[in-house]
Amino acid sequence: MKELVGTRVALWTGRQRELDSVGAVLEGRGCDVRTLNTLEELRRELEQGGPDLIVTQACPCCVEWKIILSAESFTKKLPPVVLVTDAFDADIYLEAMRRGAFDCVALPLNEIELIRVASRAVETRGWQTRVAEGVHR
Repeated sequence: MKELVGTRVALWTGRQRELDSVGAVLEGRGCDVRTLNTLEELRRELEQGGPDLIVTQACPCCVEWKIILSAESFTKKLPPVVLVTDAFDADIYLEAMRRGAFDCVALPLNEIELIRVASRAVETRGWQTRVAEGVHR
């Protein structure tokens, strides 16, 4: 999928190894994946022009993904945020969507689903950028 080649991805892991396979899949599709271990690293990345896509892990007991989704914590405009979770259920999904996540992908990782969601997120961001700049096709 050509639309992912060159896509800048911030993979926020919080030093957890579960997302290594996610980074490998995205790199295999031509993405420039930067693994970030702290929220401060993510904040700096966003301030410097930021990634095209943020991928992070969501779980019922952690709050970092909720912090990432609160745009005022980092910047006024976040790129699409895709959550990856091994505790995929309706409650997490609905809360993530309510907080502004682009989508969720379940673990164990289904590579096709990850690529589909990431491609759609990048395509949507591109469309939103063109509309904001007044460029219509």
